[in-house]
Amino acid sequence: WRIDIEGEYEQPLTVQWAGQLPFLRARLESKGWQPAVPLSGSRLLLWLDPRRTAMQLPLLPHVHDGRYETLAMFHPVADAPDKRLVLRLWPTEVELRSPRLPIWIGTVALETIARPMSWINLPRDSEDFNTPRQILRQSLDDLPMRQVARSAPPEPDKEDVEWDKNVLLIHQPEPIH
Repeated sequence: WRIDIEGEYEQPLTVQWAGQLPFLRARLESKGWQPAVPLSGSRLLLWLDPRRTAMQLPLLPHVHDGRYETLAMFHPVADAPDKRLVLRLWPTEVELRSPRLPIWIGTVALETIARPMSWINLPRDSEDFNTPRQILRQSLDDLPMRQVARSAPPEPDKEDVEWDKNVLLIHQPEPIH
């Protein structure tokens, strides 16, 4: 589970990437994913413009284990301007030995922009973490990967979360010599 700044469990970590981030970023961009618009002082005001689509809004940062995400990417949802898929990856202290590749952990979620008042946008993650993971899998189907079940006990306050305890393990291919 992603552990937020207050030490609470938030979303399940459903993705592991073994490889370099520029490689993954380029591969995802070739499949229609876009780098997330980072948050800044002036971009924060976009959250007060209800005319903005989900893809036009900056990403509100998430913390896992005391760190902000290192890679964040968006993917549009067809015919749903108020929705976007959000992939976030955080570093780990682990790396593969041969070849030496860092391992990143993350989550992919469907984010919906709610407008409870006429002057503000609020992001809400779907409770379904299986479908977004499968969409990411389809986007990267040409890379070595497998899906494995993890034993993660359900958190008491996360009973509404739809997660089958599967994690997508994706690996950067070794270069051909």
